[in-house]
Amino acid sequence: MARSKHIITRPIGDNEEWRPVVDFEVQYSVSNLGNVRREGRARSTYPGRPLKPHLGNAGYYTVALRGRTTLVHRLVAEAFLEPEKRHLDVNHKNGNPTDNRVDNLEFVTHAENMGHARFTLGRKMRGIFTPEQVKEIRAEFARGVRQVELASRYGVKFHVIHRIVHRLVWKDVD
Repeated sequence: MARSKHIITRPIGDNEEWRPVVDFEVQYSVSNLGNVRREGRARSTYPGRPLKPHLGNAGYYTVALRGRTTLVHRLVAEAFLEPEKRHLDVNHKNGNPTDNRVDNLEFVTHAENMGHARFTLGRKMRGIFTPEQVKEIRAEFARGVRQVELASRYGVKFHVIHRIVHRLVWKDVD
């Protein structure tokens, strides 16, 4: 029998605190343990009943809110952490993308999030270049090597090389 990808992330307990989901305050609420539930009655669901999260390909739980797929960890962070930081990335402190408890989440800049993944968790990040590599890419492009070939050689997408050779990124490297 095939295992379902629909799993309730944490048991509902006495220590669970519920808050309204940002932008869906009337319809849904989210808990500090990472559960999401419907507040109002709708077809096939009842008020207070937890939604079944789906484990996506990237390893993060998602739920469908009014037809829009939404990351559960973002819902938890927006409801329980500083709302003025909503524009930032949400980092899982322990590196486990299925652990959506509020004490495991924090708002960080994208650079901090990538640094956490690379240095704290030891993950290899594709497309992170050193200044020497950027100089080498620009020099090869100047010698006539096509951007598509450079992208293939460095294992990144075309637009990454395009942004480097046209100085849209790494502007400080000559």
